[in-house]
Amino acid sequence: MGLKVEVKADATTRSGEARATGKPYTMHEQEAWIYRKQPNGEMSPYPERIRFQLDKPEDQYAHGVYSLDVEASIYIGDFNSLRLSRRPVMKLVQAAKLATAA
Repeated sequence: MGLKVEVKADATTRSGEARATGKPYTMHEQEAWIYRKQPNGEMSPYPERIRFQLDKPEDQYAHGVYSLDVEASIYIGDFNSLRLSRRPVMKLVQAAKLATAA
């Protein structure tokens, strides 16, 4: 099993003008939470917040728990740096439960 990632939020969009060039920009991202091991090998009791960059809001992940396939999601970038792909390979393990009206 890969790393556990929980998606609870919808994609957000930010736009503005670049300070240096004055050119307009638009960024789409989605917040998620990742559970990872501590140096002692045990799972951390608290997840850490991460963000995924999206090409467009429609590319967002559905709410739920995913397994991140680390081997399929990393690549070697510029200057031999280890990078996470822009669209990580994640398998939905458990879809979020929809709230029911009482």
